[in-house]
Parts: sequence; structure tokens; C-alpha cells
Amino acid sequence: MSERKSIHSKLKGSSRKEYVENISFMIIVLSSVMVASGIFLGSFIQGTVFIASFGSMFVMVGITVYIVSQFIGVNNG
Repeated sequence: MSERKSIHSKLKGSSRKEYVENISFMIIVLSSVMVASGIFLGSFIQGTVFIASFGSMFVMVGITVYIVSQFIGVNNG
């Protein structure tokens, strides 16, 4: 019997640093999907290009979270 793993268990790493890095990776993947779909749909449907602009904002959030995870690694040695 195979169990389904929840998203939280997939993101959980062996340390707090890995957990935050995995969250930043998921944010960046989600934002890249938003940018790609916003550009694609913006070619056909008026107003959906805003999905791409929100996605680009989330890229910055993901990068910031990644930088924070690197500072966590420096403090914990």
C-alpha cells in the first residue's frame, strides 16, 4: 500500500536551512509557471498579462527567501 506524501513532507529537509531552500525553490517554480502562462495567455486574452507581472514579483520573493536560507546556514555553521 503506497501512501501519498503531503506537500509539507516533500518540502521538509533534514535541517531548517534545507526546508527554507525547498520553499524558495517552490516559489520560484510557481512564479516561472505564472510568467510563462501570463505571457502565453496575454497573447490571446486581454488583461491576463498581469499574471506574468505577479509571477515576476514572486521571483523576487523566492530569491529573497533563498538569500535568507543562506544566512541561516552561516549562523548555524
